[in-house]
Amino acid sequence: MTCKLLLSIILTSIFLVKIPQKAFAQTQHPFLIVKASDFASLRNRTLQSPWREMKDDAVATCQNTVYDLSNPPIGSKKSFTMRDIMSSCSLAFILDQNNQEVYKQKLVESYPKWSDILNFQHPPDGNIVYSQDAYVYPATAFFHSILALDVIHDSLNSQDLLDSEYWLTQEYNHYYNAFSDKPPLWESTQIIWSLYLGKKGDDPYIRVLLNGGRRPGDSRPITGFMPELVARISPDGVYYEGPGYGYVAWGHNRDERTMLPDVLEFTGVDNRYYNNSRFKNLHEWLYGYASTPFAVEASFGDTSDYYPLWSFGNGSRLIESAHIAGANQYSNLAGQYAYWKWQTASRLRPDLDLGFKGRLINYVLLRDNSVAQKPESRIFPNGGSFFLESNSVDGSLYGVLWNVNIPNPNSPEFHMHDDINSVYIAGYGEPLLVNGGFGGASTNAGADSCPDYLPQNQRYTPNYLSHRAVSNNTALINYQIGNPLDPSNVNDHQGKSGLGIIEGITGGLFDYASGNSGSALPNGTHIRNFVFIHPQDSKNGYFALFDEVTATSSGVTNIVLHPNSETTSVVTDKAEYLAPLGTNVFNNSMAGISLFLGTQPQQVDILNGVLCHWDNYDERKSIIGKYLFSTYQLDSDNKKNIVTVLFPTDANHLKPQMNRLQGNNYSGAELIHGGGVNDFLLESKGNNLITYQGASFQGPAAIFRKNNQSLNFYFVRKGRSFSYGSERIGFESTQDLSIHLKGTNGKFYSGSENDITIYYPGIMGLLIDNLSPTVLTSGNGFVRIRVAEGNHTISITTPTTTQTITPTQTVFPGDANGDGKVDGADYVIWLNHYNQNVGGASNGDFNNNGRVDGADYVIWLTNYI
Repeated sequence: MTCKLLLSIILTSIFLVKIPQKAFAQTQHPFLIVKASDFASLRNRTLQSPWREMKDDAVATCQNTVYDLSNPPIGSKKSFTMRDIMSSCSLAFILDQNNQEVYKQKLVESYPKWSDILNFQHPPDGNIVYSQDAYVYPATAFFHSILALDVIHDSLNSQDLLDSEYWLTQEYNHYYNAFSDKPPLWESTQIIWSLYLGKKGDDPYIRVLLNGGRRPGDSRPITGFMPELVARISPDGVYYEGPGYGYVAWGHNRDERTMLPDVLEFTGVDNRYYNNSRFKNLHEWLYGYASTPFAVEASFGDTSDYYPLWSFGNGSRLIESAHIAGANQYSNLAGQYAYWKWQTASRLRPDLDLGFKGRLINYVLLRDNSVAQKPESRIFPNGGSFFLESNSVDGSLYGVLWNVNIPNPNSPEFHMHDDINSVYIAGYGEPLLVNGGFGGASTNAGADSCPDYLPQNQRYTPNYLSHRAVSNNTALINYQIGNPLDPSNVNDHQGKSGLGIIEGITGGLFDYASGNSGSALPNGTHIRNFVFIHPQDSKNGYFALFDEVTATSSGVTNIVLHPNSETTSVVTDKAEYLAPLGTNVFNNSMAGISLFLGTQPQQVDILNGVLCHWDNYDERKSIIGKYLFSTYQLDSDNKKNIVTVLFPTDANHLKPQMNRLQGNNYSGAELIHGGGVNDFLLESKGNNLITYQGASFQGPAAIFRKNNQSLNFYFVRKGRSFSYGSERIGFESTQDLSIHLKGTNGKFYSGSENDITIYYPGIMGLLIDNLSPTVLTSGNGFVRIRVAEGNHTISITTPTTTQTITPTQTVFPGDANGDGKVDGADYVIWLNHYNQNVGGASNGDFNNNGRVDGADYVIWLTNYI
């Protein structure tokens, strides 16, 4: 009795769906991701790189990959083998016209081998298996098997076609009768096979699969492909569960769900993906911001602390995903960022030969004009702020403030951690300040205990990693750790969602973002203000925290910082700590981070805490790091403002001397860079005027740099004034204003309409967002104007500046680049900033409301010439 007959007997009593005898005759194949009319142009691409190499790889992979029936499926290996055969051979069939029969025969002989996977999914005991290996990974192989059959469909005789469809029908039935798990995997398997059979977008079952509902004759609810996709992504594109699972879901081996939008767009069945701002922003975030400039994932949520994009696991490398080739379908920036990240990984690991794989969907999606571009600092209001140094080297500085704002914060996703307002810092080619990490999740408790090389009773528990804020760079109120391996949940974070980034400034040489904890803490509110002072004036760059804690009762607040170090040590007790790198080094063994506590703590404990890595993926391992647990006495009003300096270092970037500043109603830090350049970082209650080193300010936070006695730049957060010098430099405002000004140029954010007065020696006028504002009043050394709510750029004109004020009447609404005409170049600027909270016509915000949106497009379109 043949294997096919045996399996048919076993499965007939289980499956509900009848086996079709053939695909719908009226459907012309191929049509899912490529058409026969495309074959010639696809072949022409092989005359140049990288398509020439992709063809060679497809041919070699098809010829040399063997699906071994001698052993039952072991883990995910056989599913990925099936995937690679299907995808490479179908591409080789298209490109190598002289040997089409060879590749077709390899595919025809491979379809019956689905019986091996099906027998694993349906063992003789009748207990259907829905494990990761039996449910998740076969779905990717199923997806590519259907695309391959679509390609060779019209070249097959009727019997080969019938046999091939038979095996895919059995696998379809496996999912049809399964519970809807690992969303939207289940919907994906149903959609791709239904499309192959010729169903269109108006088919009732297709509509239910895409949007949700119930299928005929079945009471089980279906959430729907689109609702499942968007449920894990913020409106501005950040994956709620963190970079680790963002990459797994969208750039690894889950092609059945993340490449299905390409099929839906190509067929015209559903065109809601490429032009969807959520998916556009997701791909820009994924490849521009979710990992460091040296291509290591930032550890938030279930993300390993030491996971580079070139690691090999579960049959794939993230950096070789088809999304590297296909990100450009969502936006030019996404494609440019993906290409930049691929170039970076290829340069860092030339030994791995990280070329574009010769796979069908990779090949057809890759454009011929890919250009690498490194991203600039950017704020995702519902996800976090991502700050990058403006140069393009692998060792440039990178810092993140993480704060996801989820619509239903009481229903957090499984792979999320208690890491609201946590930070992550990398620099000089190494992770420097990290969070708890991730080593796998095999139970419903959360992340697995870690490290797995220690006895179970010495490991840090799933609670520590997934459900305790102390494992991350966070703030707590009146918290006592208790058992360090399984910390207390009393006064721990109660939620994994905050209010997002509530304001910020990016661009130039200074970045600032403010995250609000919302309801994450059970006994108060934490406002974390994260600042990046870029390298400038021949001085090194660094980061700073201005934490503002408001408690519901008296007591203490705790600040937790996890440097990537096993040997964090005291330089000055309760003030300065040095954390050199330890076991896990990527590029620079001399890198480290200096932590300076500008505000006096009551106590500082250096404690053990695991920095967890999923050992399955490469040679690195989890370590027991030494972290700071600093305790500060709350003020009499149950509030506390705290200044902390986080200074990346290596052999070529030494830390400056740092001194604590403390006086009546203020505290902070002084950084002595040398050459007469000093920085001053100060916090205050914000109610009184604070004066220090010739500068006065009113606001909860201020930074200013002096070059000898000259003011180089200043920043005030939510303040009302700043003043320096006898010929005053600074501002006053009637409402809170966050402003950074270096010389005569800067940026600011106002939470409401605001009258501001700018002081500068010899000031003649102002440009706000490159436009001349209406002047309320002016005089010797000052100009007063009224500004709208939102983000804005500011330029001061003086007799010594070459910039001249643009007369208001020559400004064209919709002219972003200021060339005096509204054209396609201005549209590109608007498109590149679409759906971002940035202000100014130069960013495409033509109505100056602090956000680039459809209203600004209408302005551009109305004035287009």
